[in-house]
Amino acid sequence: MAQDTYTKNLLVSEINQVQAPYVVSDYIIFTAEDSARHVGIAFDFE
Repeated sequence: MAQDTYTKNLLVSEINQVQAPYVVSDYIIFTAEDSARHVGIAFDFE
C-alpha cells in the first residue's frame, strides 16, 4: 500500500497544467482548472 500511495503522489506532483486525459501505467489522469468547484467524468460503453 505504501508503494501505491507513493506512486499516486508522484503522478499528482508531475501535473503542471490542465490537459486532456492520459494514461500512465494503471492510472487514468484527469485534470481540471483549479477554479472548478465541481468536476464530473462520464464513461460511455457500447
